[in-house]
Amino acid sequence: MVCEDLVQFSNEEEDQLRQQCDALEQRLRQDSLSFENEALEVQLMQIEDDHAQLREELRSTREFYARRIAEMTAELEDRARVTCTAKGHADCLGALLVFHEDNGRLAGSYWQAQCEKRDDSIRFLSLKLQEYTVPSSEYRSRRPHAGSVMASISEESSPVPSNSTNGASSSERPGVNPTALKAAERAFQALSDRHASLCEAVQTAEENALETEQNIQACELRSADLDTLHVFTLLQGQPTDEILPLDAVQAKVAACNEVLASTRQLPDWSQRCAWRDELDIRAGQLERISLQFDTTKRSLDAANEELQWQATSAEALRIRLADVLRATAAEERRNQEVLSEEMRRSQALQALLSRWTQLRPDAPLPPACVQAQQLVQETSSVES
Repeated sequence: MVCEDLVQFSNEEEDQLRQQCDALEQRLRQDSLSFENEALEVQLMQIEDDHAQLREELRSTREFYARRIAEMTAELEDRARVTCTAKGHADCLGALLVFHEDNGRLAGSYWQAQCEKRDDSIRFLSLKLQEYTVPSSEYRSRRPHAGSVMASISEESSPVPSNSTNGASSSERPGVNPTALKAAERAFQALSDRHASLCEAVQTAEENALETEQNIQACELRSADLDTLHVFTLLQGQPTDEILPLDAVQAKVAACNEVLASTRQLPDWSQRCAWRDELDIRAGQLERISLQFDTTKRSLDAANEELQWQATSAEALRIRLADVLRATAAEERRNQEVLSEEMRRSQALQALLSRWTQLRPDAPLPPACVQAQQLVQETSSVES
């Protein structure tokens, strides 16, 4: 019973409490502060949602800018390394340029000396060819002189000098041809003008390359300024629709590097010495003149051998002619002696016949005297 009473009492209290709560709730609903509290509660919930959304956006923005700052820091480090490498490469190129200038100057002086040596060789061979060549007019004038010399040799029986032609040719040596010297001077002047024009072209190309490099450096500085402005704009939260993306900027930088590389590249003719071409030309001329000189030398050697053989033959003929002349003179002397002896005998015989006729004028002549008289008559008829 007691438990039932307690349960019943508690139920009654609970009902009373519920009624009081309902009455209080009804009173609160009818109160104006409750409406304000509900509105403030709704506004607080909206503010909490906005705050959570803003915190999420702030976190994502912070992560984005942290990642962007890391990327730009890495890019700046890469650019610093590239700049350092480019600076070292520029220093190396400067030293290499000085080396190539010195090397080109030395190579040019060497090939110029070689060209001068070839010019001296060409001039020497040309003079030798002029000495070895006999003009046609001089050859025609020498032919009658050679005929008169041979006639005097046959008359006087004197030996023929084998070096007369060589002496005549050596006594009339022509000098240096002024036309060849003027042509060589004109060629040297033209070569010097061409070398000066090529040097001016190389200097102009280097100036253009330097100007292009300065423009590229200015563009790189402007790009760095734009990147800094981009970062500052992103940090300020301003719109960045007008700023180019990184890929486009890298493409432009690559295009500028290609233009700079093509501008720095020297033409093909600047890597070859102009004196080398002139040396090739002189080598061809020297080869042709050497071949002509060898041909002329062989012809001259053959002519000298022929002249030597003719001189030897003429000497043999002279010796033979001298022997014949000596034999003829000896034979003439013998004939004179025989004739004088015959005249003496004929005179003695004629004296004997005249003496015989004086001793016996009326007597007939003996047969021996008749034969002697006939012999004297035949001898006188032969002499007449």
